[in-house]
Amino acid sequence: MSRRKSQAQTFGRRLKWQLLAVFVVTITLLMGVVSLSGYRQSELVIQEQSSKLMQQQFQQSEYHITSYTNEIGKVMRLLMIQEDMLNYMRSGWQSEFRNVEQLWKIFDYANMMMQNYDYIESIYYYGDDGTAVGLTGHRQMVSHEKDLSLPWYQLKIQEQTANRLGEFLWFGGYTNRDFSIVELVEEEETIPCLTAVCSVWLTASRYVTVIINIRQDSIAGILAVPDDSSSEQESYLIDEQGTIVVHRDSEKIGAKADFAPEELADAPEDYLMRDNIQINYYRMEGPGWTIVTEIPEAELYGKLVSLKWWFIWLTVGGLLLALTLYAYSISRLTAPLTQLRIAMERMENGTLGEQLDESSQNELGMLGRQFNRMSRSINDMVTQIREMEQEKAMLEKEALQAQLNPHFLFNTLSNMRFMAKLGQTEPLEECFGALGRMLQPLYRSEGELWTLREELDYMLNYLIIMNVRFGGQLDVEFEIGENLLGFQVLKFILQPLVENAIEHGFAGASGEGMIVLGAEQKNGSLKLYVEDNGGGISDERQSLLREQLEKAESQKELYRNHVGVVNVHRRLRVHFGSGYGLDFESVPGENTCIWLTMPLIEKEKPEP
Repeated sequence: MSRRKSQAQTFGRRLKWQLLAVFVVTITLLMGVVSLSGYRQSELVIQEQSSKLMQQQFQQSEYHITSYTNEIGKVMRLLMIQEDMLNYMRSGWQSEFRNVEQLWKIFDYANMMMQNYDYIESIYYYGDDGTAVGLTGHRQMVSHEKDLSLPWYQLKIQEQTANRLGEFLWFGGYTNRDFSIVELVEEEETIPCLTAVCSVWLTASRYVTVIINIRQDSIAGILAVPDDSSSEQESYLIDEQGTIVVHRDSEKIGAKADFAPEELADAPEDYLMRDNIQINYYRMEGPGWTIVTEIPEAELYGKLVSLKWWFIWLTVGGLLLALTLYAYSISRLTAPLTQLRIAMERMENGTLGEQLDESSQNELGMLGRQFNRMSRSINDMVTQIREMEQEKAMLEKEALQAQLNPHFLFNTLSNMRFMAKLGQTEPLEECFGALGRMLQPLYRSEGELWTLREELDYMLNYLIIMNVRFGGQLDVEFEIGENLLGFQVLKFILQPLVENAIEHGFAGASGEGMIVLGAEQKNGSLKLYVEDNGGGISDERQSLLREQLEKAESQKELYRNHVGVVNVHRRLRVHFGSGYGLDFESVPGENTCIWLTMPLIEKEKPEP
């Protein structure tokens, strides 16, 4: 009896221990799986959210960098058409008496550009025969002898530029010493640069290369790096070969990135994880650069790394209290995780601003508070982005209109300067009067619209100037009913099209040119047209132009197109929507007609 009781007690204790072992193993596995999956899911969520935030910052950085490159593009075009530079590069140094004044004008013009853009380090002109001129912030350089042994002619980019004449190219990884015409002393500062290069024909067989070096630290300062000086993040630009061209640490410029560009192309997301570092990237259009930001794991996850040990201690504590606090522990552990999972699922489905209960003071409560702060931060960020998009649309309207005035004023003043040199006082006086009448509405008229009557008055003054320029060879007819003159149109919308007809339609033509400006009301819309009897547009050029118009509809960046047909189409779409815009018909060798469609906006009845 005693033995049987002892066996039963032994069996009972053994069974209890077996049940306890099964229970402990089950709880251990369950808590371990929940803890690890929760931790891993938190890592993935943080990685994805960090990537999304970085992509937003990358877009802002791209906008600023694109603004830099567009401004340099404008400077490059101005430098390429300077008459004194072209004349000197054709002949080179011949005599001090003949060339000093010519070089003085070249340096004066380039120095003015450098003063307007303080991030330009130097400007150089290199001819294909060894003729060279250069300017830095403190030095003017001229090669009196045609010298093909200068550093520029030994660079690989010189060969690339020679093979792609007329293209606007960007290069990185070079310093001011790689372009200098004179040998710099060791004490002079070595400045890493981004280099813009373009070549222009001097004659049918000769060309000159214009080089603009930009201090790379001016670009490095706008990359997506937090202001916190304790941050270990690194942001930099790499080119298509994976070479670092912009970095806050100048010693790393010219080095290869720790990853190949092909790895970024094969990554399923906008980031990849390597050696406990999140590598976020964003490929820019245009120069082909890629913005990269490396975030160390400790900075990426923050306190989430330390939370790993809290999961371990929580599991141990749960095992010790499992027999007496099983129900309480399960409720305490699973409820916050369930709420966190549900909140994460809602955020994944697009519901922003989810908040968890912050009453709990344990480790999961701390995770909930971190989640709440992250949720509020994301919600605030989305709101800011929406506001920024609205502001960007408004700025784009203003920028598209603002492109017109400097372009026309530059051409007009150049023509007047030419007439002044020739002593043509009467045409010059007439141009001054017309220009004054054109400038008056530019600075006194408010808003983006004015009447068709005011637009035609503006165009009449423009045509006076152009007719003087072409010696009275332009004939203009108007096919516009009196009842249409009170309708509102975009300011200066016709001038680029008339200028395009004059510059391209009549280029190289002999005899008088005819331009017809017309308007009609059709299907509830106002249609304006500009027709010329010039040389028309070739079939190949028509196909290219229609392709550019289609791209302009989905284009988001500013200053992507030159002032002209594409820009007018973009202005109409920005102001009035996708139902309006520009179309054209052209018969090569005969004529071209461009149609503008916009809504009927009536402000006042037309004056008699």
